[in-house]
Amino acid sequence: MQWLKVILYNQNIMIWIMALLVFLLTQLLKFPIKFFTNKIKKESTRKAVNSTIMLLPFALGCLVEYLYCYYILHCAFDLTAGFILGGQSMAFYGIIDHLFGIKIENELETEEGQEVLEAISDAQADGVVTTDEVKDIAGTAVKGKKNAEKAAKAEKVETPKELQEFLNGIDVK
Repeated sequence: MQWLKVILYNQNIMIWIMALLVFLLTQLLKFPIKFFTNKIKKESTRKAVNSTIMLLPFALGCLVEYLYCYYILHCAFDLTAGFILGGQSMAFYGIIDHLFGIKIENELETEEGQEVLEAISDAQADGVVTTDEVKDIAGTAVKGKKNAEKAAKAEKVETPKELQEFLNGIDVK
């Protein structure tokens, strides 16, 4: 039990332990905030509420530092130390996110995504989107632009003139 007292009174060790504790508490509190902010319809309000997550480490850092000073060291609370503790927990987040974070690539920033956006723009250019244009967009999304163009050229079969005249003469109501 003596080793625990040695660790608790060693401020150099405890500041790292407390920073890790603040990081973990921040992560735990972040999930309910994100859950409830996803229900907010207005984008600017949702972003404003989500930005409060950035204040959590500093608030928790001050709280943990206060509790440590009051209950363990029996000394005066230092607000600056609390903010430093919050900053250290954010540094933990940055390190852990950098080492283990999975970054999801934005599909619209890839070459294929740009091809799909271009196909959509081309389809909307004349103000009317036809079935063939929708098929081209879907083909571009699935196969890529070059393959979709090849498939579209290969699939286009001319309707015989007589059949087209017959189809045009049908009155569908």
